[in-house]
Amino acid sequence: MPFFFILLFPVLLAAQENQSSLLQELDQTIRNHQFYSNQKENTIDSLKQLLRPAMSDLQKQEIYGQLYEEYRVYKSDSALIFARKSRQIAINGNDINKSNQAALNLASIMATLGMYKEATDILAKNPGNRSPEIKGSYYVVNRALYGYMYDYATSVYEKEKYAKLTQKYRDSSLQYLPKQSRQHLIIQAELLIEKGQEDRSLRRLLAVFPTISLSDPDRAVFAYIISHAYHTKKRQGSGKKMVGHLCYFRFEIG
Repeated sequence: MPFFFILLFPVLLAAQENQSSLLQELDQTIRNHQFYSNQKENTIDSLKQLLRPAMSDLQKQEIYGQLYEEYRVYKSDSALIFARKSRQIAINGNDINKSNQAALNLASIMATLGMYKEATDILAKNPGNRSPEIKGSYYVVNRALYGYMYDYATSVYEKEKYAKLTQKYRDSSLQYLPKQSRQHLIIQAELLIEKGQEDRSLRRLLAVFPTISLSDPDRAVFAYIISHAYHTKKRQGSGKKMVGHLCYFRFEIG
């Protein structure tokens, strides 16, 4: 997804609700969008220049992981390349925890790119069970995957099936994510939206959103959920419901 879109997206919600201070901040972001894009490219170029043929696999994996993080909300195709490279090194080194983390990264970016079969195959091996410290993230990736599948399902049966799976994994993730984490806050905010408590959700999200740096991928996630809350408020009374999930964006996996 274009980096400029991630910077631009929240302006719509700010304008609609006349949040003057937030609007001013976001207007400034738009004016400086080329600066932020250049910053992103400079960071990526600097990381690539660190790569050397004589480096150890562990050193390469560290840089591949950083490149994946830089690319994942910027250029998904490039993020996929580095997710695959990082996972292969982990597999070759027989590092179970790093291999499972890399598997989650790969499944997540595959889901973003619409590679649902490939992502499902990876998640079916349940890397969260083999590495308990990433179990919450495992449920989050499943939740996002089935949310995407819900969006593109064409039959009522499929819609209902994927809606139930999305909610199942969402609820499971809350049991394992740290309660003070941003991921936990986002999921709780979505639950409040689903219950018709958009104002409570917005108060929680907007208390944190201004503190998130422009270079942090979580900013795009928060922007999407805030926008979803505003749009849901406007749809009240229309009878329309949405499955709570993150379209286009994935949670950061710790």
